Amino acid sequence: MISISQSTLNIYLNCRRCFWLLFNKGIGRPEGIKSSLPNKMDRIIKAYFDKYRIEGTLPPVIAGKIKGKLAKIPLNLKFEDSKNDLAITGKLDECLELEGGIFIPLDHKTKGDLPGGEEYSKKYYKLQMDTYTLLLKANRYHTDNFGYIVYYSPARGDILKGIPFETEIHKIETEPERAYQIFIEARNSLKGPLPGPGQNCQYCAWAGKLTAQR
Repeated sequence: MISISQSTLNIYLNCRRCFWLLFNKGIGRPEGIKSSLPNKMDRIIKAYFDKYRIEGTLPPVIAGKIKGKLAKIPLNLKFEDSKNDLAITGKLDECLELEGGIFIPLDHKTKGDLPGGEEYSKKYYKLQMDTYTLLLKANRYHTDNFGYIVYYSPARGDILKGIPFETEIHKIETEPERAYQIFIEARNSLKGPLPGPGQNCQYCAWAGKLTAQR
């Protein structure tokens, strides 16, 4: 069974050749030096939310803007589709529980500046939220077809008192069936021959230049 994560699916959308090489040949894209700051911020935000989960209340950063409470369910989710020899995996940043036992995915994003509108989320993160809704449904959690993205951006203030943050909350309508079909397409692409270089893939372009120099 092939296991494809929500983050790995992005490689398929960016370049089918890179995706095929990763799964069929074990050849991954080269990685450069990554900043550890986003991961550190992510851990801090999640610890902040966990504090209020224990108390049974919403954190002040979203209280009054979002309904429900912080869910107490596993955030690492997996859906095994034996018919298609496929496992879909993903890890939610957070999950809300609304009245009636409805579970809604919530994702944290840190940015230098707030995006200033939901079109940004729809363009870059809709499939991610589609996938989270799919995983919740596949694991038999009742859910509606929407999710929340909370953006955090540093604001001006006294740094000695802690860096203040501005927030922006986006409610995104989700289409879990759309996500499922894309995962199926990605899985089926692995059964075929090696695709050609991605038209806009910088990794394929780099590999092509190296080959030409030999």
